[in-house]
Amino acid sequence: MPDYLPPVFIAGHGRSGTTILGQLFQSVEGCKVVYERSARAMGWDDIGTGAQNPERILPWVERLSADGKRVIDKEPRNALRLAELCRVTGGKGLHIGRDVA
Repeated sequence: MPDYLPPVFIAGHGRSGTTILGQLFQSVEGCKVVYERSARAMGWDDIGTGAQNPERILPWVERLSADGKRVIDKEPRNALRLAELCRVTGGKGLHIGRDVA
């Protein structure tokens, strides 16, 4: 059992609604949404490394969830390995599609 709440990874193409979903999670008590830019501002220049090596995201999740909040990750590059990230962290993935028809 991990020492953190399993994270949620939001993935989807541009203009599919990932930002509004992140904003909805932000309004939920006990959730901490980490957007691409905010993660870099916190000093995580290699935030997208989860896409290349999912195990590298564990220390990141543990650090961000140290306050007891669930991490909601909205980093587009991590969508490349969504299933692996969920397996490694015990988290859940949300993939949003866009119907352009």
